[in-house]
Amino acid sequence: MHQRQQMTPQETVRRLLDHDSHAMTAHYARLSDTTIRQQWKRARKVNIAGEQLPAESGRLADAVWMKNNLARAKTALPNGYCALPLQQKCEFANACLTCPVFVTTAKFLPQHRHQLEQTQARIAQADHNGHQRLAEMNRTVEKNLLSIINGLTASGCCGSNGTPAPAREPRTRMPADHPHHLAEHARRRHRQTLDRAHQRLTEMAEPVTIARVADRAEVSRSWIYSQPALRDRIQQLQHLQADANAARGTVARASDDSLRQRLALAHERNSQLRTENQQLRDALAHAHGQLRAARLVAEGP
Repeated sequence: MHQRQQMTPQETVRRLLDHDSHAMTAHYARLSDTTIRQQWKRARKVNIAGEQLPAESGRLADAVWMKNNLARAKTALPNGYCALPLQQKCEFANACLTCPVFVTTAKFLPQHRHQLEQTQARIAQADHNGHQRLAEMNRTVEKNLLSIINGLTASGCCGSNGTPAPAREPRTRMPADHPHHLAEHARRRHRQTLDRAHQRLTEMAEPVTIARVADRAEVSRSWIYSQPALRDRIQQLQHLQADANAARGTVARASDDSLRQRLALAHERNSQLRTENQQLRDALAHAHGQLRAARLVAEGP
């Protein structure tokens, strides 16, 4: 290796190349810096939009090569390299695929394709769960991944390691409507979720609320708010329940008024009976008095 030939300390070389051990550095020591730089120049490098980056020449090329050598020691990524100068601070942490200074080569095509599959799966899951914000964020990553993959595979220019690919027979490409299958799957899952929510709403015996419907249908409340037909049906049922409760309250109030009237009449009748009873007692006492007086007169002196 060129650095080792120039008596550069092996620890320095290990850190520059981001090796895990000195044994790994010793194993690759036979590769010269010139060989590595030639491979780097031949590799097709694209940004997050899939646009090919122009190759530099002259002293500028030397500066770019030195910067990338140093950058890999500090900012190596699992699917490319960061071209941001080391003196600057990254404002796109954990979001390299939306970062304008992200650079990658065909060496990382397997990682990009694998991440694209995972991202599309996340989008389908987010649509199913009604997480629109999460789906939009992942669609941005999906768009950039598609641009990167298309840019790296355009014209079959590069091999898996970034070197010019040998001529090969044309192969059948993935159908162009593959994303449409994913979209159709997401729409079908959405319809199934909406039908389940309507069914749970129909089966509810307790008072209808957004939280209860979300719990029964196993969806989020924000997803229900995003479905106008379902939301309107819930509101209609809530109004009907409110009207029924009001009607029951009216009947109850009417029953209470009737009972109060009957009680008042009973009190009035009791008062009349008490008055009549007192009059009878007075009449009876008067009759007893007259009877005693008659007896006294009959007996004489």
